[in-house]
Amino acid sequence: IHHNPDYVNAAGHAAATLIRARMAGKHAA
Repeated sequence: IHHNPDYVNAAGHAAATLIRARMAGKHAA
């Protein structure tokens, strides 16, 4: 299996965005 840095970065960014959104949502609530 060959790892694609672009794919990894995209996945990491998406995960970080979801985590930030959840944290922001909980904080706002």
